[in-house]
Amino acid sequence: MNEGLLLHRLGRYEDSNTALQQAEAIATDRYTRSLGQELASLVVSDQVLDYQASALERSMLHFYGMLNYLALDLPESALVEARRANALLRRYANDFPGRSFVNDAAVQYVAGMLQWSEGEENDAIVSLRQSLQGYEEYEADYGVPTPLPVAVDAHRVAAAVGLDDVAERIRTNLLQGHEAEADLPARTAGSGDVLLVIENGFVAFKRQQKLFIPILRSERDSVLAGSTSSAVEAAFRVMVRTVIAMNDLSRGGQSYVQAHEDGVTLVSGALSAVGVELMTAAWPVYEPGSRRATGVVVRTGDGATWPTTLVEDLSAIAVRDFEERKTSLLLRMTGRVLLKEAGIIQSERAGERAGGAFGGFAARIAARTLANATEKADTRSWSGLPTELSIARLRLPAGTHEIEIAYRGADGPATKVLSVQVIPGAVALRSVAISGRDDQDASRLRRATADVRYEVPPRRLRSR
Repeated sequence: MNEGLLLHRLGRYEDSNTALQQAEAIATDRYTRSLGQELASLVVSDQVLDYQASALERSMLHFYGMLNYLALDLPESALVEARRANALLRRYANDFPGRSFVNDAAVQYVAGMLQWSEGEENDAIVSLRQSLQGYEEYEADYGVPTPLPVAVDAHRVAAAVGLDDVAERIRTNLLQGHEAEADLPARTAGSGDVLLVIENGFVAFKRQQKLFIPILRSERDSVLAGSTSSAVEAAFRVMVRTVIAMNDLSRGGQSYVQAHEDGVTLVSGALSAVGVELMTAAWPVYEPGSRRATGVVVRTGDGATWPTTLVEDLSAIAVRDFEERKTSLLLRMTGRVLLKEAGIIQSERAGERAGGAFGGFAARIAARTLANATEKADTRSWSGLPTELSIARLRLPAGTHEIEIAYRGADGPATKVLSVQVIPGAVALRSVAISGRDDQDASRLRRATADVRYEVPPRRLRSR
């Protein structure tokens, strides 16, 4: 995925598509995870699992595929990518009805504009209506309200295809105070449209953090029976308690990781005396990636400036989606920690039989060292993605235009210039990647997960 994005940035669009299509084939193949890998992750770490691309990452594979094909002047192939993106998101909506991100509103919008530009108006209005539906959820989940250009375009296309009732609902619900934009014609003979997508900064990334899980000594000892099923059973009981604590802390604005970090080792001795052990685990947590450019201004050669509008906060989506999948990670992690702890105890007993107290101590230290060395959090992700997508929607006379994007970059004021061929009645879709010094406010990510509630999964390991 990172290779495909890098090649796209370098303008090697055919090579980029090759890499992205390989990534999509692998992601599709891995969509159904094997039980064998689940069991292996109990013994070693989640890093032994094949990486599972998230719904957001798979949607962005098609997004960059669309951009690549448009750059290669292959609009029909770009339309295929748009349809594949729609099909993928419908499948996720069916498979994961409880998840927040099952509709990529920004990609649906870009797909709709591409379809409209190529004369597929019926497909375009379907994509645009799905985009509007997605933004209803975006505002509640990520703080991203319906962008005005999306509502305006959906209104134009609905009116153009004769869906007057749909157009009127959009006008009434989303375009109050913007009647002038709503009355713009869908197509004009002497001008065309430009949809400029601004990819800003870098998406939030995962890092490893120590996590201490309280486990009753009886639960730890039950694993000594030696079966994986006993470890899973004990892990399930531990997880139920932990999920309750996670939800209680979430209501108070805290996270379980923040409340159960290294400082709890100060009380580990006292807890052990009353039959509670603190098991060390490695847990992935998200950090804001950002490096956003600020002060973004879009200008055309005639001196006009065009507003930019946020259409997708990828970091907020990535963090919320991870939080909603956290309990399955917790089940594997607690089962793994219990198995390792049981192995440490068994090693100590074997050492005592072979070499007395010193032998037991040496065996315990060796086993503990091995367990800690193999306990690593899975911090893999598509780290090259932008932290957010914004758009500028331009209507220009037919012909070639220079579009300037001015912003404050990492080293001060910077500009990028794009040459765009505007075709009457069509939409020219272009993208530009920028970055700067601004780090994303962590409160944006906290707001995106404020209402997440953790649920205990079924009492068994499942394969999908």
